[in-house]
Amino acid sequence: MSRPTAFVVWRCDLFRRFKLFSFVVLIFVCVAVGFSEPPSVSEDRKLAQEIQQNPQETTVDEILLKHKEMLHSAVRVIAQSVSGSGTIIERFDTSVDNIFEYRVVTNAHVAYRRWIVNIVGADIFSGKIKKRRWDTGCQIAVFDPSEEVYEKYQAKVLSEDFTFDLAILSFESVKEFFVARIADEEILNNVRVFDEVFAIGCQYGTNPGPTFGILTEILTKIDGDKVWCVYSGTAQMAPGSSGGGLFKKHEGHYYLIGIPFRVRYDILTGQIIPHIAQSISMVTASRFLDLHKEATILP
Repeated sequence: MSRPTAFVVWRCDLFRRFKLFSFVVLIFVCVAVGFSEPPSVSEDRKLAQEIQQNPQETTVDEILLKHKEMLHSAVRVIAQSVSGSGTIIERFDTSVDNIFEYRVVTNAHVAYRRWIVNIVGADIFSGKIKKRRWDTGCQIAVFDPSEEVYEKYQAKVLSEDFTFDLAILSFESVKEFFVARIADEEILNNVRVFDEVFAIGCQYGTNPGPTFGILTEILTKIDGDKVWCVYSGTAQMAPGSSGGGLFKKHEGHYYLIGIPFRVRYDILTGQIIPHIAQSISMVTASRFLDLHKEATILP
């Protein structure tokens, strides 16, 4: 009985020695490696610490940026009892102290609704119908973030082009409103299908609101010296969105890349398909704006 007992004791002692050796080796390896974490883990932990120190800073800054550069530059264009959308694109100092002139881009079909056409009779000899038109004017409702209210201003129609379905309106105010950033040629040349975009508009006559989607198609047609470029996308639009803004983020800011102008309808039911909508590219709209930089009130 003494030999097996001694053998068991020897085995146990050997096992303890092996465990101690393994532990020493493990400590040596850990010290050599320095207990380093994978870069992704350490970066995530650092980001988490920053968020804990400033729990709302990143989110609030991004939301405020979206309000400032997209939502607060959007306006509601009111023509008679119908309304559409528009985007403030320029601000000028006037000759009167503390009064600013603002330029708004919208669709021509939105501004055209200001007209009333009445039949006043017919020519006694030819039978040709006589019509009379009245310009009832347009109003623009702008959001004032300092007071959190919408204020209405009488607008002047400076120019309109029904070929491109674009119009420029103007109004004056003593207040400073936000102006949208217009995408330049470099940004527009890099617009691609699958780009994420925001559509801002006054759907069904409501105050401006955002929808989100991607571009699904870019259509281009050249007719002489006129370039017609249209974006199709999934950012939902509805009646009232016409004349609003289509925005894309570029290097930390949101830029106006298009003007929503058309939603699709089911030809059988007449139902609106809000996620299949089209916008006039700023490739086209910028040419129109350049041609009418010095525009004054239409006769």
